[in-house]
Amino acid sequence: MTKPKYNIGDIVYHVLPESPKGLVVNGTYSLLNNVWQYLVAFSPTEEPSWFYEYELSTSKTF
Repeated sequence: MTKPKYNIGDIVYHVLPESPKGLVVNGTYSLLNNVWQYLVAFSPTEEPSWFYEYELSTSKTF
């Protein structure tokens, strides 16, 4: 198992341009795929979404 890149409470952005700031609210590791997924909330009024580690960044993409 690899160490997670992000922790609960971390601020992240989706790698697409103009992505809003999101908050990591959960994470899960797949032994089969050897990859972390993170549940990210971008708004208190919208459902959080799952993203693979490579789809997230700590800095905004322009």
